[in-house]
Formats: sequence, structure tokens, C-alpha cells
Amino acid sequence: KSFQLLSPDASYVEQVMNQNDIEQYPYVLFSGGIESDLSQFNPTLQPDRPAFLSQPWSEMRSLNNWELWANKAGLLFPETRPLKTDTHDETSIENSRYLIKDLKSAGGLSVAWYNHAIPHMDTRYVQQYIEGSVFGVTFLTAPSLGMAVGCAEAWPHRQHPRGPFVFHGCIGPTSLHREEWKCMDRFAEAVNRSTNWTGIWGADCIRSEHGIYLLEIN
Repeated sequence: KSFQLLSPDASYVEQVMNQNDIEQYPYVLFSGGIESDLSQFNPTLQPDRPAFLSQPWSEMRSLNNWELWANKAGLLFPETRPLKTDTHDETSIENSRYLIKDLKSAGGLSVAWYNHAIPHMDTRYVQQYIEGSVFGVTFLTAPSLGMAVGCAEAWPHRQHPRGPFVFHGCIGPTSLHREEWKCMDRFAEAVNRSTNWTGIWGADCIRSEHGIYLLEIN
């Protein structure tokens, strides 16, 4: 309740969060840069417990899911593919602007411009670089509920010893246009129809001259 909720349906969020039967839900998904090590948030959580983490994490950090849910919501999605040792089109990658990212990393620590010398790993992937302004949206899902509840803009990238794309924080809350809120609600509904998530989670987007792209669920 310390957050200002800017969604048109924000009042309903408070009703959901005030329910007393939250204990019945099988998962509560914490997100926003801690998905790589939940024990940093709470030492009692065991990241290697399959019942708690494996299914939600694999759903949350799935390139196929990101593209599927973005398409259902009417969001754009950059060209994104796993970085494998058998990549046959490295020439086309090098001739365009692509980033290397890691599904197990957060905060931009593993994000770098594509370089064929970077070792291939199963969790690394290549994503087309999109020029624009980055913002994060917070979502709430529960049984029969999926909605966007808030938005914050990312500070512009600047020099950092750990890399050029390290996350520097957000400024917010900020708002979206009503049609953009509807698009984000459709995204949350698409996620909710495919998963068993209960709780608050986030996604990074970028606004370009072509529209809004989904970058990732984090």
C-alpha cells in the first residue's frame, strides 16, 4: 500500500491484496531482479526446491513465452534467439546491432554487445537492440485475475565498471496512456491464462518509434 497505483483498476488491487485466504495459493512469485538468487531476498527460501522455483522460473524466463504473450497482447517483440554453439548466422548477427543476455542474470550485469568471442552457454541468448526509452511495468496475477498496477521509467544508461547496460534504478511512478494500460492488462491476462502465478511480478519494455516492445519478464 506504500505504492501509488496508476492503473484504472487500482482499487481492485487493494481488494485482492486484502483478502485473508492468500495462504491457499500454491506460488508467490517475487521478481524484479532477484530471480537469479531468491535466497538474497529471504534466507529461508531454497532456490533449488522444484515445487517452489523450477516451474515458475522456467515459465518466467522463457524466450518462447515472452514472444507468445507479447503477440497476444499486441506488443512488439525484438528478434530473440538462444545463443548456441551451432549458430549458423553469426555473420548476420555481427552486421546488425544485437545484445547478448543471460537468463540467469539480472540488473544488466551480463548484457553486452554481441561478440563472437563470448563463450556460448545454454542460458545465454541474443536479442536485437531496440533504440528507445526503457520502462518497467508491475503486474499482479491471482486466480482469474491478471492486471497491470504500476509503471516506472528506467534511468538512462551511463558508464559503470560492470558494463554499459547495468541497471541504475527507476524514477516513478509514471503513467501510461489508457490504451497502453489496456495493452498491459492484456499481457497480464495472457500470462495468467498460461501459468499458475500468484503475486506481483514485473516486465521490462521499451518505447520506440515503432511502438512498445517487450524485452523480458524479470
